[in-house]
Amino acid sequence: MTNEDFATARLDHRLSGRDRLAGSYRFDDARFHAPDSLNTQLVGSTTRNQTAVVEESRVLGTAALNSLRFGINRSVADNNQSENALLPAAADVSFGATPGRTSAGLIVPGLTSFVGGLGGSGTYLFHTTSLQLYDDLSQVRGRHSLKLGSALERLRDNIQAFGLPNGQFQFGSLSGFLRNQPTKIYRIAGEALRNAFRHAEATQVVVEIRYDRRQFRVRVRDNGKGIDAELLQNSKPGHWGLVGMRERARLIGGGLEVWSDGGIGTEVELILPSSLAYSARSSGRWFRLFSATTELDS
Repeated sequence: MTNEDFATARLDHRLSGRDRLAGSYRFDDARFHAPDSLNTQLVGSTTRNQTAVVEESRVLGTAALNSLRFGINRSVADNNQSENALLPAAADVSFGATPGRTSAGLIVPGLTSFVGGLGGSGTYLFHTTSLQLYDDLSQVRGRHSLKLGSALERLRDNIQAFGLPNGQFQFGSLSGFLRNQPTKIYRIAGEALRNAFRHAEATQVVVEIRYDRRQFRVRVRDNGKGIDAELLQNSKPGHWGLVGMRERARLIGGGLEVWSDGGIGTEVELILPSSLAYSARSSGRWFRLFSATTELDS
């Protein structure tokens, strides 16, 4: 469902025999609402555009005219925002993979993708403001005319992007989903996140993803209490999941590095060669599996 409101206004006023003042205002507001792919929540987008212009014209003698104009334009687009839950479970944070968030997204080949619980859809906020000032002078001399002017504009463009605020689990096959075996990259990164929130008592966790033609890197960094140096060198089963993470990294042909210090935090980095991390398209161009850097603050 889409609703749109539109309004425009104009004012012209003669101040004197030589001066004239004119102004205009335009307003356009549109709102779109629709359920997500599985009818679990209502997702909406809003756009609003406002433009205001004021112009003052003054006659300078019989053959000269000066025009001064000021304008402001404000454009706002808030795309793909979660509005309310259509199912109670969509708003239940007990299903979340991240503390305080609702359920994570889910991708399974052959099944309809699930964007996640309330607030899990990727939201993008675009706010742009343009301030403009113009001053023009026109002069006519016989068969010739001359026009001089100046222009000044300030543009402010603010963008906020929330790619996957609830996280996302991706499974390589339907059988992997039924056996709760997501792709190994996600499992390694997910284990690092669980360690940060459950064991490290971190207040900030940063997930950084980098990729190029040579390799793929995913790094999870927190400001928690860190891992004991002896445990880091001689990890034991059941402690922080380091054994399982290193084994999964080895099985997919990658390397796992862990740095930690007491009271400072922990950093876990998975490195994969591009030949293992990406699949090639028929055109020969590389297809990236991941394309975002996300910060999670508890």
